[in-house]
Amino acid sequence: MTTAQLFQTLFGVLGGSALGAGITGWFSRKKTKAEAEFTLTEASTNSSRTIMSILQTELMNTKTELRQAKQDFHESTEMTNNRMRLLERAMWEHRKWDVMVIKLLQAKGVDDIDPPPDLWL
Repeated sequence: MTTAQLFQTLFGVLGGSALGAGITGWFSRKKTKAEAEFTLTEASTNSSRTIMSILQTELMNTKTELRQAKQDFHESTEMTNNRMRLLERAMWEHRKWDVMVIKLLQAKGVDDIDPPPDLWL
């Protein structure tokens, strides 16, 4: 029996099964690899969606906090401006009172009165 005949015989007996198993294994490997890639892609997509959802939530929270901070700032500024107006009005009223008291004292003969201090407004 020649070598070629031996291979033909072995291939005839074992080769059909081995070749079929090899081809099946090769296609299965390709299929398994494709399924693994699909699973990784799907997991990556889900992770991306989760990350995007978290980032969108954080962005909304940050925008809400910024809106509240702006509102608080405007309210605080308005309150400070109101207090400054009240203080300025009270200082001018006090200045008028100081001048009135000095005039009354001078009318009574008291001349050694220092003028009221400047308001710096």
